[in-house]
Amino acid sequence: MPHNTLTVGSVEITVLHDAEVASLFSQSFPDVPAEAWEPYLKRHPDAFIGGDSRRTHFECYLVRSQGRTILVDTGLGTSQTNPGTVDQMFAGTQGVLLAELEFAGYQTSDIDTVFLTHLHLDHVGWNTLFANGKWLPTFPEARYLIGRAEFAHWREDM
Repeated sequence: MPHNTLTVGSVEITVLHDAEVASLFSQSFPDVPAEAWEPYLKRHPDAFIGGDSRRTHFECYLVRSQGRTILVDTGLGTSQTNPGTVDQMFAGTQGVLLAELEFAGYQTSDIDTVFLTHLHLDHVGWNTLFANGKWLPTFPEARYLIGRAEFAHWREDM
């Protein structure tokens, strides 16, 4: 589980890999004919699995700056934390964000801010855990942040 880390000034950004799945072209892009993918399959063979699926990565970012430890997005999650998405859309592929975080030297309690770029199911999978008969924040010391417009969008759908 080697991590890619970039330091810009006093800001350190580490990529944390949560999962990788094969996404069928027809599922993600139903209006694109199969032959339209052929130039990309030839040019970027490592980005695809077989001739009908693309490699989809679910990444999160750990940002360290000014004494803060910020997690950007919480990834795909697992069958327990995000069952509909993991089991039905991604064939049961389990996210490994918590193991990646630990490998990088952090515990869930070390995260003081979770910043959600948007609320798609593959970005919020580790927001909560079911423990002791109830749903609890996975990052118990963190303040969870989301943009006002994004929050309003999803509130309207409720």
